[in-house]
Amino acid sequence: MTRYVFDTNVLVSAILFQASRPGLAFDRALDCGTILTSAGCIGELNDVLSRAKFSRYVDPGQRAAFPL
Repeated sequence: MTRYVFDTNVLVSAILFQASRPGLAFDRALDCGTILTSAGCIGELNDVLSRAKFSRYVDPGQRAAFPL
């Protein structure tokens, strides 16, 4: 099985813009293999997405449903 690693910027783009290249790449990785991540990356992703400027783009339910 193929393993994939995404940095935080790509994950943010994948969440905010699902039809973007990062979003499509993330979806493909979910379908074709295993996504590797770290506690640090998930923590940074949560910190970034909890910023006020992102609240109009992604609601808490979307953040919680993101498959990481």
